[in-house]
Amino acid sequence: MTLSTIGQGFLLGDGLVGDPLFYAQGTPTSLTSSATLTVDQIGNRMFKCNAATGAGVTYTLPTAAAMDAAYPSIQNNMAIEISFTNVSTVAAEDATIAAGTGWTLYGNVVVASNNAATDWSTRTFVLIKTGTAAWSLYGK
Repeated sequence: MTLSTIGQGFLLGDGLVGDPLFYAQGTPTSLTSSATLTVDQIGNRMFKCNAATGAGVTYTLPTAAAMDAAYPSIQNNMAIEISFTNVSTVAAEDATIAAGTGWTLYGNVVVASNNAATDWSTRTFVLIKTGTAAWSLYGK
């Protein structure tokens, strides 16, 4: 069966109830140093971190107003999930997610380096629009 290209990558009409939801996914955004993320990068939903600096890095979310401008049809209490995978094997190279203007962060916002079997090197976060120029990030 050929996947439909109608809609946002969703298979409409011909899918079976038990079929998984497939969607278009771009190549994960590669991050090597501290940066402010763009709304386009957020829309891609996947990040691959490798600091290669010998120290931790910080990834700051775009402003909540920028999110609103980029996604004007998003209503309050709608969400998007994003994932960060830290491929660094250096213990000091953790990645921290920081709030841009208009953001509230909840939970652990550190993506540990992949330096030991006990470290979690992948984290998923839920971004929820909570009001005009107001968003929240929750760690899963």
